[in-house]
Amino acid sequence: MKTILFLTILTQLALPQNSKMLLLFDDGFLPETIEYKRLIDSVGGSINTADLTAVDVFVKEISAIRSKIVRFNPFGGNNLTTALVPLIRGTKAGEIYGNNIDVNSGYTLFQPANYTRTGGLGDPLNSDVLEKNLRTGVTPSAISVIGQNDVCIGIYSLTDAAGNYEDIAVNSGYMYRIDPRLATDKYRVQLSGNNVDNANTTSIGCFIISRITSANFILSINGSNSTLTKSSTGEPTAMLRIFCRGVDNVSKGGQTGTHSTRMLSGYVIAKGLTGTELTLLYNAWNKLKTAFGR
Repeated sequence: MKTILFLTILTQLALPQNSKMLLLFDDGFLPETIEYKRLIDSVGGSINTADLTAVDVFVKEISAIRSKIVRFNPFGGNNLTTALVPLIRGTKAGEIYGNNIDVNSGYTLFQPANYTRTGGLGDPLNSDVLEKNLRTGVTPSAISVIGQNDVCIGIYSLTDAAGNYEDIAVNSGYMYRIDPRLATDKYRVQLSGNNVDNANTTSIGCFIISRITSANFILSINGSNSTLTKSSTGEPTAMLRIFCRGVDNVSKGGQTGTHSTRMLSGYVIAKGLTGTELTLLYNAWNKLKTAFGR
């Protein structure tokens, strides 16, 4: 025991000062949580210990499906800078698909006031009536881990707003999108350019679509799953964006007011999650959202 303690002290003394501090911080957190905190620090963001602990619990609870999660951002932390940092950027450690952090984009940008720790991210007042979105950098057709018949995307909406607003979408090359509530009180999901609309009177909740075969996909709303039939004709060939169909840096006379006005508690991009896996993801995500005070 004394030998182990001596070697531990000796090892820490041999490290640079910043490494010693890192060892103290790392204690008890999973490597993925540590990397998330490191990335937050690198962009000048901040997150409190309670929220970081909740993130660590989330990572543990999705371990069985971790290899299928391509990108996940819970929109966490104490400010907008932190909210743009994804927790997951690849299907395994050291793998990065898309942008290092989500890129604040559009004709206008999300402002610090558009995010709060307990309220999530969004512009519910559509304050400038101009398109804005977040660019994930993920183009499904460009990465080998996602195929034509296993595209999975989802969002967690915190507020209700009726209108033709895409919360996660790609509009080029076999469009995929999620509209939790249209003005007609229906949800709309679109896969490979094929719409599925059904009655839905609130946009609050977790909405995920997951293609499982060339003919079928699963729609998961708050952990309740339905298998729907809609054929797959192709895989998205453009970047997935959050809050907007995908138009970027347009003129005022073009796509004005096209971004979603809902407040979101994150998004997910994954590979063909089954019904059981979707429920597991929802339960862990919902617990994380609650821990953030949302």
